[in-house]
Amino acid sequence: IGGKAVKFAEGKRATGGRAPYGLALVREDPDNRKSGLQMVHHPVHAKILKEKLIPWFIAGGYTSAAKKATDEGILTPMSKTKDRKNRAADWSPTRWDPVSVQHIMNRARVYHEGEQTITFGGQRHLLKFEPLIDAKTFAAIIRAQQEQTLARRAEFLSTGFVDCGGTHKPAPKREDVQRERSQSAVHCHAKNSHGKHHVSC
Repeated sequence: IGGKAVKFAEGKRATGGRAPYGLALVREDPDNRKSGLQMVHHPVHAKILKEKLIPWFIAGGYTSAAKKATDEGILTPMSKTKDRKNRAADWSPTRWDPVSVQHIMNRARVYHEGEQTITFGGQRHLLKFEPLIDAKTFAAIIRAQQEQTLARRAEFLSTGFVDCGGTHKPAPKREDVQRERSQSAVHCHAKNSHGKHHVSC
């Protein structure tokens, strides 16, 4: 643990974990397995992120970007993960879920600022790398996220239905929502490729 803390304090990544999509972890000294890891632009994923995923999302939203990525056969962030639990029957390494696109776009600030904060041993460490996107692209992503959120709210208010991945579900009754104390708002869940549930609307 001590060695990892030292590496984080030096602004380096310790062994373990996964870099955000579009970035890669490389060892500072390739010949020294004890040297720290630094984040750099992934030779393939960075280009896919900037030239395809982000423009697709800005133009059409999470679902549209996921469909286009699937149609083009782009490998998902978890394509190399083996022995995955609770994976969908129709899972494939190139089948993108809108939730995966959402996770990536939620890191827009990280990509723009070239900084990622890691908490280790109760302390926060700032790791820096060359920014992936410029201010104009960052602003466009934020604007698209806000527009999609407003569109979903408008649909719910006008129809009484919540749209999750193209499936319309009636909004739950107020007493049902209150009964489920773990819920703080009306929402539904989408199951991503990790077998976990995330709020998608």
